[in-house]
Amino acid sequence: MNSSALHLWAAAGLLLASLVLGCGGPEPEPPGPPQDDDDSQEPLGSLWSQVYLVLDFRCTCHTAPEDNRGGFGGLDTQESAYDSIVGVPSNDIPGMNRVEPFAPEFSYLLHKIEGRAASVGGEGNRMPPTGRALQSDDKELIRLWIEEGAEEE
Repeated sequence: MNSSALHLWAAAGLLLASLVLGCGGPEPEPPGPPQDDDDSQEPLGSLWSQVYLVLDFRCTCHTAPEDNRGGFGGLDTQESAYDSIVGVPSNDIPGMNRVEPFAPEFSYLLHKIEGRAASVGGEGNRMPPTGRALQSDDKELIRLWIEEGAEEE
């Protein structure tokens, strides 16, 4: 037997031994933890975080520090947005805050997004003035946040 045939038989023998002994390569990874298969919603963070996402997405006219149309700005960050709307008098009705914690009916923001500003002595169109009105679940989220105290956390 020549040396090439001997090497071939040796390689075949090693391959056969590894298959028989179970050393045919790395062991397969054990399965990971089961995937989350429940139907429940995962928590989305604080109410304020959820409200800010709506404001940030739909109230883009108010992201500059000052609104050049007589409105207000400051919705560019979560912190500045909170400071710009909670406990701050509205421009249209200085006796009514933009957001009055625990009091949705005394929160001008809610009247504006529901298109009822005139009913409380305000003026102007519903907010946002262009495109579709906020979805009812977004309005209810803002109302709930105000009802529960308009907390920042």
